[in-house]
Amino acid sequence: MVDILRVTKMTDQQIIKLIDALTNELEFKNLTLRVGDVPVEYPSETVTNFLKGKNLQAISTFDTRSGTPPVTVRFRRGIGGTVANLDATRVASPYFDEIAIEAKPANTGQTPSVETIVAVKKLISRHIKLPDTSSVNESSSEAIDLLKFQFSQLNEQLLEINTTSLKRRETLEDEYSEKRQQLEEELARHSEQLREKVEKLDFDHKLRLEALEAREKQLDDRDHIHARRELRTHITDAIAEQLKGDLVPRKASAMRWSVLGLLLLGAAGLGITSAWSLYEFGQLIYLGSLREASGDVIAQRAYAMAQLEAGGHWLVLARGFISATIAIGFLLYAISWLKALYHDEVKTRRELQRYATDLSRASWAIETIMEAKASGDVVIPDAVMTGVTRNLFETPGTGKASNETSANALAELLRTSGKARFGPNGAEFELSSRGANKLADKIDQ
Repeated sequence: MVDILRVTKMTDQQIIKLIDALTNELEFKNLTLRVGDVPVEYPSETVTNFLKGKNLQAISTFDTRSGTPPVTVRFRRGIGGTVANLDATRVASPYFDEIAIEAKPANTGQTPSVETIVAVKKLISRHIKLPDTSSVNESSSEAIDLLKFQFSQLNEQLLEINTTSLKRRETLEDEYSEKRQQLEEELARHSEQLREKVEKLDFDHKLRLEALEAREKQLDDRDHIHARRELRTHITDAIAEQLKGDLVPRKASAMRWSVLGLLLLGAAGLGITSAWSLYEFGQLIYLGSLREASGDVIAQRAYAMAQLEAGGHWLVLARGFISATIAIGFLLYAISWLKALYHDEVKTRRELQRYATDLSRASWAIETIMEAKASGDVVIPDAVMTGVTRNLFETPGTGKASNETSANALAELLRTSGKARFGPNGAEFELSSRGANKLADKIDQ
């Protein structure tokens, strides 16, 4: 039995797909494949390379058959085959090819089963397109068949694209789900690590805070020492800065120099007045001593004679003397004022320097005493502390009074008394008025 199927023109890819389906699904073997009249081996790299083109039609024939009893499938380009001889007088056709299904009895007389033949035809029908017109020679029929064939190719390609897209989409969805799960797991892991790190940082912060509080508590006993040192440094620096500049405020300094200027101005004015008075007195005496005069000198001589006769020249001389005396007094007072300014500034500078030095001595003494008390075993001799603290913060003049003893007081009393008696009633002193005043002045000092 030979069944010849006229099919629409097949490409090399469609033929290879048909061969692969027959080989894999129905176990067809003994493949004979020809490109033109040249037999080629399949599968091979050569066939794979020339099948890269999608619309090639280089394969001319192929024959393959299954086991026993055999079913043979033959493919031929063009049309014109017969049942007796499929290769007899073939006509090339741009639209159709032929596939023959041969099911002959074997030498043992067995024939292929109906199920095998039907399975072969079903498989072939999935890979070919049968023309649905009987008039294959008319050009319009061939054109319609060609369009149908092209549409069938497009449908196959679209189906293949859709299938590939669905598979790719499923693959991408699986990859996305897997990636999302990985990211969620990684995010959860990082969150856990961050939480642990934050807890560790909080714990470290708590430990450091406790250590700082303990250190602060430990240093509480030394806070007053640091505060006193800072205060001493601040005071000494302020004194040093003040010693570099003016000790007296600007307003007070301006007032002091203004008073000095007024004194000098008064002294200058009175000196000029005195000089003018002496000059005027000399002129009066000179003009009065002239025997002869002429012109303007006659009037001046007459004025001078009138002043001399009236005693006005003595008033002029007295004015000059008084002005000179007052000018000298102003000048002496200005000198004493300037000297007092100088001495006040020197005294203030010395007192500030002495105060800074006493402050450093007192701070050292206090720290030494506190360190000795803190250690407990060290005792500072009183003589040392007395020597260190002697005359601290005493102004000039107070040192002498502080050094006065009972013996000194007795000696002073004896020096100021006129008589002294020592008897059973004790010591008796008689003071004169001069001695009493002297002793009172001494006590006031």
